[in-house]
Amino acid sequence: MRYGWRSGAFAAGAALALMSVGCGNEQAASAPPQAVERPASMQPEPAPRPAPVEVADVDELEESARDAVAGQRLYAPAGDNAVEFYLALRERRRDDARVLGALVDLFPYVLIATEQSVARGDLAEAERLQALLARIDHDAPALPRIAGVIAAARAREQAAAEAAAEAARLASAPRAASAPVANPGEPRPAAEAPAPSPAPAALASTPAPSTPAPTVTPRAPTPRPDPPAEVRQPQVPTLLSSVEPRYPQRALRRRIEGRVEVAFTIEPDGVIGDIDIVRSEPEGVFDTAVVQSLRRWRYAPPGAPVRTAQALEFRLPAEDAET
Repeated sequence: MRYGWRSGAFAAGAALALMSVGCGNEQAASAPPQAVERPASMQPEPAPRPAPVEVADVDELEESARDAVAGQRLYAPAGDNAVEFYLALRERRRDDARVLGALVDLFPYVLIATEQSVARGDLAEAERLQALLARIDHDAPALPRIAGVIAAARAREQAAAEAAAEAARLASAPRAASAPVANPGEPRPAAEAPAPSPAPAALASTPAPSTPAPTVTPRAPTPRPDPPAEVRQPQVPTLLSSVEPRYPQRALRRRIEGRVEVAFTIEPDGVIGDIDIVRSEPEGVFDTAVVQSLRRWRYAPPGAPVRTAQALEFRLPAEDAET
């Protein structure tokens, strides 16, 4: 009995799948993701909500989706991107396999863009993309991790703002004058006047820092990735070596085929880390084999972390699948 697997760069597979599908989205209301509650005085001004997508019929949705894919507007700007057009078309064609497949292929791109938004401190954009992920698949395994990452970033942001406000308060408080200390055994001359307190002008020469905006964070600055509107994916380094995943014996015995979509980070030295199963069909059958295989892959060292995605398919040979 022979078996095999097929893998491909997820970006190429997604692009081919999307170009064969016409679909779109109506702007649908979605519950805002949970975040750390901040004092009212530190709440940022709410961003203006984009106008809902207005389309006359399904044909116009399909044309809008094709234009968005051709223009590489996969998930941005808000209200005029491929994901939202596909979601709108899914509301009208719930059983259309092409529409569902397009959303499946787009999910990893939105996931990576969400992580990039958190890394550069654009939490409002990260929360918008998180809401898109939940609308695509509210049961996706990656959603709890993304929610935790955003909540932690919000907590750091709040802590930084509170620390800065406290530092400003302490800096602006009056400073007590300190007189020179005389030798206890030496009598103090009667004519000696106490040391004068610092003049107000001396204090005014060092102005207290003003309270920074809530977006200030204590973390070291990170390289700013390309803005989502440009929809550029990071350059994936060359794959130097890979290990074929083992076809699970249980799946072989039961003649089960499947597909696993996985997102992972190529570390600066070329090893694989931070592996996330984006979607697997059937769920849980091939996940372990894929993770064990990816941990042994090696890429040319990129020098900086690169987030990318892969789709691996498990297929029985034709003669085995027919028996």
